[in-house]
Amino acid sequence: MSNVTPSEFRAWKRTEINAAEADVQEVIDAAEWAIADTLKRTIAVAGASATARSFRAPSCSTVLPVPDIATTTGLVIVNGPTTLTAGQYEMEPLNGLNPSGQGVPYNAIRLVNGTVWYEGLYGESMVTVTAKWGWAALPTPYVLAVKVLAADLLESRDLRNGIVGFTDAAAVRVRENGTVVQLLAGLSRGRSTMQPIRSGAWFA
Repeated sequence: MSNVTPSEFRAWKRTEINAAEADVQEVIDAAEWAIADTLKRTIAVAGASATARSFRAPSCSTVLPVPDIATTTGLVIVNGPTTLTAGQYEMEPLNGLNPSGQGVPYNAIRLVNGTVWYEGLYGESMVTVTAKWGWAALPTPYVLAVKVLAADLLESRDLRNGIVGFTDAAAVRVRENGTVVQLLAGLSRGRSTMQPIRSGAWFA
């Protein structure tokens, strides 16, 4: 399900869009896919229920990078055979704030008291995290970036002559559109065109 609906996109564009509803949905989907691929993270509102995910921990590390976690409500962390208590770890960024003081999801779990994450003898996952994955609310720069990129793709469709699909075009345009790059600059993680890789991020 898209984060931006065709009706929301049309209302934002404020000019008549001479395109079928299916084409509008396709450019929105392509924009969201390209942005997620560039950011190396999926931007979505967290569900009401916590779900479990398994992880392979970085070697001899006290820090476990994780996908976005919206809240500590319902959070359960199992490190090898041990279910951790609140005093055995810290969620990062601290207080759920970025350096600018804006609220963001947690994206790492740090063990305290000198303990490290369990590693499987043969590389198997030994850590399980049950959480509400995602964001408490969609960040405004992301929503605007989706709309700007979708409009860019829609307006360039006549130049493509049907040769390049929207998804292929989006992967290029997300890097070439200066407005989109600026809007997404503070949201990137991992290997992308906007920010260097953060080492040790092994997601399962």
